[in-house]
Amino acid sequence: MSDAEKEIYIKEESFGVIECRFFDFKIESEFEDARIIASPLKLVAVSSEGAENTVRNILQGTREAIRDLSSYMEIIFTDVYALNTSEEGWEDWQWGASERPTLDTEFFSGAIYPILKIENSAWRDRIFPEWNRDWMDQTMHWRLFSLTNSVDVLARSAKGEWRKGN
Repeated sequence: MSDAEKEIYIKEESFGVIECRFFDFKIESEFEDARIIASPLKLVAVSSEGAENTVRNILQGTREAIRDLSSYMEIIFTDVYALNTSEEGWEDWQWGASERPTLDTEFFSGAIYPILKIENSAWRDRIFPEWNRDWMDQTMHWRLFSLTNSVDVLARSAKGEWRKGN
């Protein structure tokens, strides 16, 4: 595979500052558009109160990943050509460690950046039939990662922003 054919992973930073991983994505679609609600991941200390000493020692310093309800990111994809979800996370994708953009925050440092744009997308090339390649050039491939699911979207455009939660 030549460098021109190799997928390029770019942090999607136009939706706002992302400093954490996401717990999950909720997906709604209507006609050719899709709305995705991205819930931030929050880590809370696990309580070992009332547990035996052995269990208390095991749980010391551990944290539980939960959905943070104080805010969420809303992303609207317009003119969606294809949408694929996976409940298994990102394990299916093959890439080298130097190729995957990471979060630059102290606590989540090294975690894969949760929203990527993919240039030279192999998935996009497989999805579009030969007779529709003109329209293909008007779409972009986004890949979204969370703790519990992941989403690939081929769409003409996307807008996103952080919103207050409950």
